[in-house]
Amino acid sequence: MTSTIDREREEAATREQPGIVAYVATEAHREHSGDSWLSLTAIVLLGGISGVAYYLGFVQPYQLGDYYNKPLMDLAKINGHTSTAANAWAFTWVLLFTCYYFAFRLCPRSDNVSATFKRVALFLICGYAAFFSITLISMYPVGAADIFDQIFRARLLSHYHLNPFTTLPNNIQGDPFQPFVAWKGDASPYGPLWELLAGGTSALAGNNLLTNLILFKLLVVAAYGGCVALTYSILRVSRPDWALRGTLFFAWNPLVLFEIAGNGHNDAIVVFFLLLAVYLFVLARRTAVIPALMLGALTKFVPIVLLPVAAAAIWRDRTRRMAAGDDVATEQPPIKKFDAFSTLAVGSVIALGLGVVLYAPFWQGPSTVGALSRQALFTASIPKVALDALVADAGIGELTAQGLVRNSALALVVAVVVVMSLRVLLGGEAHTQDERRLLVARTLAGFYEVIFFYLAFATLWFQPWYLIWLIALTAPLARYTNANRTLLFCVGGVANYFIWDFVWLWNRAPSREIQIMAALAVYTLPLLYTLYLWLRPLWEGKAGGVISAPALSAGDMT
Repeated sequence: MTSTIDREREEAATREQPGIVAYVATEAHREHSGDSWLSLTAIVLLGGISGVAYYLGFVQPYQLGDYYNKPLMDLAKINGHTSTAANAWAFTWVLLFTCYYFAFRLCPRSDNVSATFKRVALFLICGYAAFFSITLISMYPVGAADIFDQIFRARLLSHYHLNPFTTLPNNIQGDPFQPFVAWKGDASPYGPLWELLAGGTSALAGNNLLTNLILFKLLVVAAYGGCVALTYSILRVSRPDWALRGTLFFAWNPLVLFEIAGNGHNDAIVVFFLLLAVYLFVLARRTAVIPALMLGALTKFVPIVLLPVAAAAIWRDRTRRMAAGDDVATEQPPIKKFDAFSTLAVGSVIALGLGVVLYAPFWQGPSTVGALSRQALFTASIPKVALDALVADAGIGELTAQGLVRNSALALVVAVVVVMSLRVLLGGEAHTQDERRLLVARTLAGFYEVIFFYLAFATLWFQPWYLIWLIALTAPLARYTNANRTLLFCVGGVANYFIWDFVWLWNRAPSREIQIMAALAVYTLPLLYTLYLWLRPLWEGKAGGVISAPALSAGDMT
C-alpha cells in the first residue's frame, strides 16, 4: 500500500520539476477512487443557477429580436447606463463567475471514476455548455458591433463579389446593412480564411439581417463546440485526471460564452485551430502542428507568435508515434535529426502553401494583410498609457511616440518568444514517453506565457474577448496557478466593460484618465498575482528566486 507520505513525496517531486506537470496515477489515488455523485449534484445546481442568470441578466434585457434592426446599439445605449442597470450587470457577472469557480473547484477527478460516472459528468458539462450557448444566441451583441461589420464585409464578397481587404464599407451606398457598420472606413482586419467562411455564411443567410446574425453566431458557436471537444481530447491523453475539470474550465467560462455566443466574436475559430495544433502535438502528429497554427493565423494573426515555440518543440521531439497495438512498456528507438528536420520542413511548406492558396484570391500587395491595418489604434492598454505619457509628459510627437511604443511592444513579444523557445530547446530531446510528457508540458507553458505577456504588455488595443485565447490555453496546462492567473485576467476584462459603458459615461473623465483607469482595472490583478508567483520561492526558502517565475516553474498542483 502506498502511504500518504509517499504520495505527498511524489506530488512534491512533480511540483519541483521546472515548468513541468507530469501526470502521476499512484496506487493511493486508485485506492481512494470513487464516484462523487454529490459533486455532480452541486454542478447540476450551479449550472441551473447559471442558466437562469444568463437569461435574466444578459438575454431578457438585451433581446436580439428587439434591437437588431436599430443601427449601432450597444450596452450603454440600451440600458441608459443607469445605476440600476450597472448593479444588475455587476450582479449577473458576480453570480456567474461564482457559480463557475465553485463548479470548477468541485469538478471531480476523472482518472479514478467509473465509466458511467465519467459519461454522466461529461454529459452534464457539455449539455450545460450547449444550453448556455443556445440561450445567449438570443442576446443582442451589446459588447461590440464587430459582428455587423463582419456581416457587411462578407456581403462584399458574397453579394457584390468585391475584395473585403481593399473595399471600404463606406464606398457601398444604398446597401440596407451599411448603416449598421461601425468601422465604415476600414477594410477587413482579419485573415482570408475568416473572410471565406464569412462569405459562405453570408451567401446562405441572404439579405435578412436577423438571419445573418443568427447564422454568424451559429458559426462561431460550432467552433466553440469544437474547442470544447478538443480540450477534453487533449486532457484525456495528457492529463486524464483533469479531463473533466479542464473541459469545464473552458466550456463554462462566462467571458467565453458571453463573447462567443452573445457577441458572436470569431476568436472561437482562431482558438479552434490553436487547440487543434495542441491536440496534434499531444498525439505526436508533428507534421500537422504548424499548418494548424497557420490556419489560426489566417483567421486572425495571433497564433503566428506561437510558431517558434512550436518549431522548437517539434525539433526536440524525437519519440516515435506509437501505432495501434504497440506495447506501451517497450520504448521505440528515437527518430533521427534528419527525420525531425524533415517533419519541420514539410510542415512549414504546407503552412506556407496554405497561406499562398488562401490569400491568392484577395492579394493586392502587403496592404491585403489585415493585421497591418490597425497599427495606430491604442486603447485600454499599458502601451496606451505609455503613449499618452510620451506625448503629454515628454513632449514627443504623436506619430513618433506611436512608433516607439509599437516597436517596444514588438521587441518585448520577440524577447518572450525567444526565451520560451530557448527554454524548450534547452530542456533537452525527448527520447522516451516520459521525456515527451515533460516536453509537452514545457511547450504548453511556453504557449501560455507568450500569449499572457502579449496580452498584458504588447496588445495596443485591448478588448475583453482577446482573453479567449488565454482561457483556451489554460485548460490543457492543468495547473491551478495558471487557472488563477487567467481568472483574474477575466475579472479585469469584465471590469473593462464597466469602465467604458458606465464609469466613463457617468463622470466624462478626460481621455488620459479613463485610459489609465481602464488599464488599472484590466491588468492590476493578473500582474500582481503573477508577481506573487515570481516572488513566492524567495520567502518559501526555495532556490531560484525570480528565475523560478511562472514562465519557468510548474506552480502549484493543488
